Amino acid sequence: MRLETFAASLLGGVIGAVVVLAGLSAIRSQETLAWFDAHPGAAGWFQAFGTIIAVLVAIGVPAWNAAQARNRLRMTAYQIAVEAFEEVASYLHRISERQPAWTASEDPDTQLARIAGALEGFPTSELAVLGGLRSFIAVGVLVRRSQEMLSALVTAYATGGRKKSIYTRQDVEFLLEDLGIMVEGLRKDLGLPRPKPRT
Repeated sequence: MRLETFAASLLGGVIGAVVVLAGLSAIRSQETLAWFDAHPGAAGWFQAFGTIIAVLVAIGVPAWNAAQARNRLRMTAYQIAVEAFEEVASYLHRISERQPAWTASEDPDTQLARIAGALEGFPTSELAVLGGLRSFIAVGVLVRRSQEMLSALVTAYATGGRKKSIYTRQDVEFLLEDLGIMVEGLRKDLGLPRPKPRT
């Protein structure tokens, strides 16, 4: 923070000096000297002007940096939520297509647990938007629920139906629909633009 303040002060001073020099260069040197002789306090005013610019830059630069960091964090939160939605949709599609050729890397307990962990470990307090915080937490809850449902369905498929699932594919479809609504709500709550369609 001190480095940013120093850089901002230096930048403000440079801007002030450039403004003064630009003004002076527009006036002939004889007139400039005469004007300064007639106005002995002008140098103090120019210094005050440069100081004001430096203060404004010193306040503005850290505020701008903080806003940019917050926007990046919000975009990351949204991207994790979108990834969660797409992962649940992918599992549901494979179940619908009756493709239970699961490997360890495809197990919902592995893949969705990783995403759920990213959701739960996210610094939600930094989102600084109450609605976005609620939506983000709700997405995390739904991902954990979908992990439980999909794991039960996958186990039922893997055992040839010997181990019954208390959940149906339709249960996951309803949950996926709710998850999609929550992800879109999160985008709106965080004030993010609608993503461009993939080509």
